[in-house]
Amino acid sequence: SGQLENYARNVAEREEEITRQNEELQAQTEELERQSEELRVTNDHLSRREKMLERLLELARNLTAETARLSGSTIRDRLCEAIIELAQGSASAILLRSNDHFRVACHHGFGPSGPSVALIPADASFANLVLSRLQTGYVENLEQRRDLVVPQPTGSGPFRSVLATPLLVRGRMAGTIEVYSTSRRTWSSEEIAVLESVATQASVSLEVAELFEAVQQERQRFETVFRTLPLPVLVAEDPLCDVVRPN
Repeated sequence: SGQLENYARNVAEREEEITRQNEELQAQTEELERQSEELRVTNDHLSRREKMLERLLELARNLTAETARLSGSTIRDRLCEAIIELAQGSASAILLRSNDHFRVACHHGFGPSGPSVALIPADASFANLVLSRLQTGYVENLEQRRDLVVPQPTGSGPFRSVLATPLLVRGRMAGTIEVYSTSRRTWSSEEIAVLESVATQASVSLEVAELFEAVQQERQRFETVFRTLPLPVLVAEDPLCDVVRPN
């Protein structure tokens, strides 16, 4: 009887030990699964970030290489197309300040009919608020800020959230670059950083484009005056006057 009791006690202790080891193994398995999920999420985040940086670099290279032959409007159109992908929004636009209004200079994702209005009064616009503070801002729910006006699509559901950053060209506050969402949302620090990077690239590209356009206009004015002068004029192309150009 004593031996049976000892045997039963030993069996019970072994069962308890096996149960404890199984619980520890289960806890370790769950911890490994949790770490694996965290690693997957981190890898996905890094992969998205890498693709985003590659897209930013590609955009910068293309604009830098082609700025000399692209007009300001073409540059703005290309930026609008890229912003949606980079900032993961539903639509995008570049608003330029013109006296007491903001003009929708380019847009993408507004549908076939485009924005419902082309001009927005500055005093009522979200763009004006962003420029006055000279910093990036966003509104999670535009329904709660009906005092702020943003471009809206024609004939489709309204945008419910907006992220905007100032656009500076040649030192002046030219306007804003904005991205919109059809759902209420909080914009991440990564999306904010991406939009600000696009704004920086846009500032450089548009400044160069304006300088090229200004040089071209000056050249055209010179050619017009040069060709219509009532007196004969020779323009030397080199100090020795080996190459001259007559009017």
